[in-house]
Amino acid sequence: MKCNRIRTIMKRWRSRPLPFLSFLLFTFILSSILTPEKVDLLDKFHQSKSTRNPTSILPTQPEALTISDNHQDESKRKMKKVEPTHTLNHPLKTTTLPELQQRNFEGTADGDPDLVSYLRKYKLRPPSKEPYRLSSSNSRDYSLAATSPALEELLHDVKNGFFVEVGGYDGEYQSNTLSFEKYLNWTGLLIEANPDLYQKLIKRNRKAYTIESCVSLQPYVTTVRFMPKGVVGRINKNGTLTVQCYPLHSILLALNRTYIDLFSLDIEGDEFWVLKTIPFDKMEFRVIVVEVKHIAEGPKVLTDFMLSKGYIFLKTHHINVIYGKKELFPAPVASAKAANVAAAAAVAHNAAAAAIKRASAVTLATPN
Repeated sequence: MKCNRIRTIMKRWRSRPLPFLSFLLFTFILSSILTPEKVDLLDKFHQSKSTRNPTSILPTQPEALTISDNHQDESKRKMKKVEPTHTLNHPLKTTTLPELQQRNFEGTADGDPDLVSYLRKYKLRPPSKEPYRLSSSNSRDYSLAATSPALEELLHDVKNGFFVEVGGYDGEYQSNTLSFEKYLNWTGLLIEANPDLYQKLIKRNRKAYTIESCVSLQPYVTTVRFMPKGVVGRINKNGTLTVQCYPLHSILLALNRTYIDLFSLDIEGDEFWVLKTIPFDKMEFRVIVVEVKHIAEGPKVLTDFMLSKGYIFLKTHHINVIYGKKELFPAPVASAKAANVAAAAAVAHNAAAAAIKRASAVTLATPN
């Protein structure tokens, strides 16, 4: 049977050789092109035509590869997002800077990462690189009643220190920090709430950060009325200006500062409430000088509070009380009772001196 079929094929080839050769060539080419996998795919195609299921011809998805963490694809490593870190390990800001500029921060808690970013980007002004423009360029002391020299006695061994002066005024008049900056190569932060005085301050070209703001009396952002009265301007419900106040701790976080060598606080009566907002467990001060002349709570309440936070009484000077970090001033110091008496005596002495001065002025003005 098989031989008869071969004979039939040979007869056809002799009678029509060209078409037969063409057929053989086509068969050879087709067999070389179609791999077993493609033949299998064609079979599936023909089966799908009979079952009318077009999706059956699609190849199945390969199983996902399992790659260990130590052998990830290099391209995926490059695409991995690396989050920046804050130097003080605070949470990252969650809002873009343009959005921060439009945001109302009223009531925002101290240390909020968005608030810190906002203060750093839009409120703090960096130190000036221009020459000083002082009204008294050759003066060695700019403070009231030689307060700066008294502070230098306590800080004589501190080089390249950092100060904070709340109540910066115009940056020169009665400044407790200008001599440290000018002669001892310190820098720091000046805070002034009065817009007119702040404009004068920045024209002095101080080598310190500045901010036009008041310091909040609460551990969150507040808006208050402010009475601008020159060197005695202060927060007052009957004030003519509306100003926003930020927690001191948040302002310092914006500067990445938690250690301050000298803190000068003079805001005409609200000093005690500013101190109460400070998280002393997160910040440290070497020396704190506080004007106590206008503090309604009295110097005793202030000193007792400072002692509870680890700061000891060092001395009184004019209308100021000076405190120091206990661990940094191990020498024997006056007791709390003596500190209260000394502070009260200083206030009484200056009040009496002011009364005598006023009485003398009235006597001179009275005609004979």
